[in-house]
Amino acid sequence: MNIKFLSLAVATAVTLNLSYAQEANEQSEQLESIDDQKISQTVNDAQKPKKENMQKLLSDAEKELKQKAKKNGIKATVYKQTASIDVGTDDPQYYDYLTSAYNQAILELKAQVALSKAGSVAVKEAYSYYNKTVPDTILQDELKKESDEKLTQMQAEQDMDGVFGIVFGIISKAVQDKPEAEKKRLEVEVTKDIFNKAYSDGFVKSGFDSIEGLVPYANFIVTKDNGEIEIGVLAYTTEKSIQLARDLKQGRQSKKTENKEQCKDPTDVADALSDEELLSTFGLKYFYNENCRPSLLAYGMDSLY
Repeated sequence: MNIKFLSLAVATAVTLNLSYAQEANEQSEQLESIDDQKISQTVNDAQKPKKENMQKLLSDAEKELKQKAKKNGIKATVYKQTASIDVGTDDPQYYDYLTSAYNQAILELKAQVALSKAGSVAVKEAYSYYNKTVPDTILQDELKKESDEKLTQMQAEQDMDGVFGIVFGIISKAVQDKPEAEKKRLEVEVTKDIFNKAYSDGFVKSGFDSIEGLVPYANFIVTKDNGEIEIGVLAYTTEKSIQLARDLKQGRQSKKTENKEQCKDPTDVADALSDEELLSTFGLKYFYNENCRPSLLAYGMDSLY
């Protein structure tokens, strides 16, 4: 099988420089270099997928990522997603299916990011309404502790129905002493206002920011017990990665790294990977280019027949 790389030839890389020609303004000069150099990792095996537990691989990688982030004083929010294909490695379109599965996982991961941000905003707004309606600080503290624990658990399990269920629960408690007719009216009106706020501030603003600031960390390819090939993707955001993406959109110049040993030509980055590593690498990778500016290297593949 001949392989062509859509975003990366074996000796040629396509990069997106995260800097602009104009001079940086005072604010952008304060930006620190990207976090990815401290906690980046690549784990791939597209050639010979083994029978392994995907959830364990993703959980172990998440634990490792968070440990690295904590060690370097970085607060990272981690997201993970999977997708499957039902063709084997001997299928002539294997890499087409594999790439489609990766794109599907990334798309679902981005939706998860946006919904997670919207859910957090909705829960925060529900707290605010409850605090105005029920002035008892002890009850407020108890509810917040209970709901925060549930929110953390639901988001970790990617249970967005559960997250929004927390909102309904808070509102119901806030209006439980009202007459039945008024109670139903308030539940409808308040939740509508809350979800409008969650959409505008969480889904659109915070969610889109976080999506653009996503940093791929690892992807795994395994064979499931039923013979299907499964790909799992782990990515994260930090305040710096989100700010970097925001500055890129606004045309601000990214800060150079002072560690010149990290500065590489994109072709050298590509040449450093073996053919097998190239065949098993998906998505984006951060690196510092020959001008010591943060840049992106895009990897992708397709098959010829």
